[in-house]
Amino acid sequence: MNILQLFKDERELISKSISPQLKEKNYNVRLGVRLRSKHQKLRSEDALTNEELNVAHPLSPDIDLLYWNRDYTGEPILHAVEVKYFRLDKKGMVRPPLYDGIGEALLLCTYGVDYVHLWHFFDPEVSTDIYQKTKNAVELIVDKIYTINYNCKMLYIQNDETVDDTSTRYFIKSLLEVLLDELKKSRLIANKFRYDEDAEVIRKLIKRSYRLV
Repeated sequence: MNILQLFKDERELISKSISPQLKEKNYNVRLGVRLRSKHQKLRSEDALTNEELNVAHPLSPDIDLLYWNRDYTGEPILHAVEVKYFRLDKKGMVRPPLYDGIGEALLLCTYGVDYVHLWHFFDPEVSTDIYQKTKNAVELIVDKIYTINYNCKMLYIQNDETVDDTSTRYFIKSLLEVLLDELKKSRLIANKFRYDEDAEVIRKLIKRSYRLV
């Protein structure tokens, strides 16, 4: 039995497989971060600062996965991840749509986080042809976006199209090791939108929500 078929959606994939391994790597993890809800709650409590109250941002979409090193000093390095899990529905159609996630990941660049990721997971029932074409198209789009605007470089990764319990867990473990290694070597390209005015306000909102100092 392959492990991805055990997950009903992205949230379950993240909570049962990705999040535990991040925690093992000494990261704090938050799932389904709803900035708009946090903003509305603070507004109802009359607890927003003036700059938070006047922020010109829809505070959408949600962040599927937010993580940072547990032992940070100074400013925490915030990673925002958009996760998509592609599988076949009862009619044999691939769901969600293959273009899903790209726009959301781009908007994450405006949240004041340090790094933005787009992670794609494919169920083994998705054909190799669809997997390869999606992989090629998204890689091209991500590279083109960065060529046009050097402010945001998403890290795009995807699992192999043939996965089982062992290989999926190994993939995620290897992925995290690669990310850690790239961070140590300063090879990941940081999100330059992080320093925009509204992005700085949103970053403060995130930090205040999770008591990051």
